[in-house]
Formats: sequence, structure tokens, C-alpha cells
Amino acid sequence: MTEKDDVTVDFDHHSSAISVDPYATWTALRSKCPVTWTKAYDGFWILTDFATVSQASRDDETFISGPPGVGIPSYGIDAQIPLETDAPMTQKYRRILQRQFSPAAAAEAEPVIRQIADELVDAFIERGECDFITELATPTPARFILRILGFDENRWKEFTDWVHCIVHNVTVDPESALLAGAAIYGAILELMEERRSGGFRDDIVSELMQSELDGAPLDEDVIANYTLLLLFGGLDTTSSALGNALVRLDRQPELRRRLLDRPDLMPQAVEELLRIDAPVQALARTVARETELAGCPMKAGDRALLSWAAANRDPVAFEQPDVVDFERAENRHVTFGVGLHRCLGSNYGRSMFRIMLETVLARMPDYRLVGEPDEHRFEDIGVVWGHTHLPARFTPGPKLDHQ
Repeated sequence: MTEKDDVTVDFDHHSSAISVDPYATWTALRSKCPVTWTKAYDGFWILTDFATVSQASRDDETFISGPPGVGIPSYGIDAQIPLETDAPMTQKYRRILQRQFSPAAAAEAEPVIRQIADELVDAFIERGECDFITELATPTPARFILRILGFDENRWKEFTDWVHCIVHNVTVDPESALLAGAAIYGAILELMEERRSGGFRDDIVSELMQSELDGAPLDEDVIANYTLLLLFGGLDTTSSALGNALVRLDRQPELRRRLLDRPDLMPQAVEELLRIDAPVQALARTVARETELAGCPMKAGDRALLSWAAANRDPVAFEQPDVVDFERAENRHVTFGVGLHRCLGSNYGRSMFRIMLETVLARMPDYRLVGEPDEHRFEDIGVVWGHTHLPARFTPGPKLDHQ
């Protein structure tokens, strides 16, 4: 059995030192041992290979997601539902919106997503330059998610600023993160009051307000925390996924050429790009009972960080894991998580990512990024690995005829 001291490492996933290339750190940790220990944030285990990450993700009785939740350190806000819950409540909560987040619902929404993306591109296509993050990758998913939740989609920047502040400032500026959390909760409660006084509509917040759990209506806190999770899931991760993909296609032009020549490869390319540059790097669990992983003894109350990003590049699970292969025979990546807590919005996430990527390749196929993209990374990428800006130039094109 491995002693904790033997696998103790100097590691802080929120450190700006790893923001540019977290994968070098994940690889070093996995090479030392698939399970390591750090003293940061009162200490926690780090799981970095495909086998242990998958095992912990599926063992919901041993590795629980409830309080203190999936953040290390904790976000300092109420539990996000259903992400920070455990069986059997997780299944019950997920069932409430199962239809709204199904593959069929995502397929039905594709024309709407594409219309939003094209409208945003129309605003800059004639200029021959843009910031892909602020003018496309961020507003497209934000506007769509706000629309289906029931918020005013024109408030997309306000909401994304709040979400970015909570996710990326938890260690850099925790006070601002708490203020952003209070602001976003206030906006959710305000919308709920509008629905109570003005009548329900065809939106997800209205659906939650009319739903029941075990025969009783959902209480206000549950509705607010469920809505908060959907905002977190929609307003940061998909934007980061597109930014990462555009950087990779810029640095490896042969990949872009392959997609332009073989658009039929897009479905496989989406999965491979999500694998190689996972936007959500890692989430945490709490050890509920004594266990052992990779020879490391864990006791009840220990915290464990499960790195989806590291697991996605485990050479035991993926042949040549650092190589992008759009025709990879088997791609069981864990970018959306595994098991009970697999991302509820994965169907929408895939659709939004693919549509935005298709839009860029169709309308700006010769885009080239300006400057060094790594200079525009969030300082804290402990949860989501993404960019704040991606300036680019391309051959100017025409607006679309929407008549």
C-alpha cells in the first residue's frame, strides 16, 4: 500500500502557473502515480488516469457529490442542483428536465442556435476581423441558454460576467465571486417573481416552478439552484471549447484543411476536439467511506479531484493521446463526465460547439489568430480552461440574406 507521503506533490489547480498548459502538469502527475496527494486547500487527492477517474465517477456511494460539493475550494454558494446532490435525489432531479435536455430537444433547437451564430457573425463579417470569444463563442451559447431559461437574452454579457467571476475568481478574488453569486441569485429570484405574478411561459424556469418532487412542488431554493447550474453549464464551458478548438486549428492548419476537405468528418472531429482540449478540467468528490485507489488508502472525509482532462490523455486508454485523430476508432472521452453526474446539458453543448465551429469554417475558412492566444487565458483555470479574448483576421465576407 502506498503511503501518502510517497505520492505528495506540490500542486494547485488554480495556480496561474499551469493556466497556459495544464496538460504538462497532468501528465507529470499521472507519470508519478495515477493518484497523488497535495496539501493545498487543506489537502486532497488528485486522480489523473482514465481507470481511476472512471471508477470514482461510477462509485457514487464512495465518492459523493453533495456538500461540500464539487469545487476545491468550495464556491461558497448553495449547492448546484443536481450536480451537487447524491442518489437517489440526483436521479429524481435530473428526471424533471430529462425531456428538455434530450437529444431530440437539442436537434430541434439547432436552427435557433445557427440563427444566433449567423446573426453574430453578420455583425463583424464585413470588417475582416473580430474577437472570436467576445463576439461569437461567448454570446452564442449565452443568448441561447438565457432564452430557453426565460431570461432576456440581451443581458448575456451581464450574466456571463457573473459566471466568469464565480468560476475564475474563486481563489483570485473570492469577495468578487461571492458578490457575483449574490447578483446572479437575485436575477433568478426576480425572474421567478415575474413568472408568479405575470404567468408561466414556455421556458425552463416556468417548467421548474410547475414541477413536483415526490408529490410536492419544488421549493424556491431548489429552483434557484437548479437554474444556477444550468447557467454555469451553458455560459462558460461551450465558449471555452470553441476557443480551444479555434486555437488548435490555427496552430495545426492541416487539421483545418482536413475538415474543409472532409466536412463529413465533423461529428468525429467534435468528439476528438472535445477530448484533446477538454473545457472542464476537473471536478471534485468527497470520500464517504474508507477505500483504496491505485494502492492509495483514502479515509472518509477526504476530498478527491477527478481530472477529466488528464483522463482524456491517458495513453493506456487512448493510442497516441496527444495526437488529434479525426478518425480515431474508439473515443470514449470523459469530457462530459461519467456515470450518474454526466453533464445534463451535453446534447446542447455538442450542438452549440459543432454549429459555431461549422459557422466559422463556412464563413471565415482562412481565419488567422492575431498575437499569442495563450496571453488571453483566464488566470485561474482550475475548473474551466478557456480564453478571455481571441482576436482574429480573415477575408471579409458578406452578410447573410435572412429574408
